[in-house]
Amino acid sequence: MIDLKIQQYAESSMKPTAEVARILQDKRATDHRRLEQIKAELVRCLQC
Repeated sequence: MIDLKIQQYAESSMKPTAEVARILQDKRATDHRRLEQIKAELVRCLQC
């Protein structure tokens, strides 16, 4: 989570090129999927 906050801050303070912006968007999508998987796993573990 801390990495995500640092990444968000860095992105907001820089002016990325089109290529870097695309890479950052892909990374955000991947991070979002990972967080959803972690949440689902936590829910599954807590229900047992």
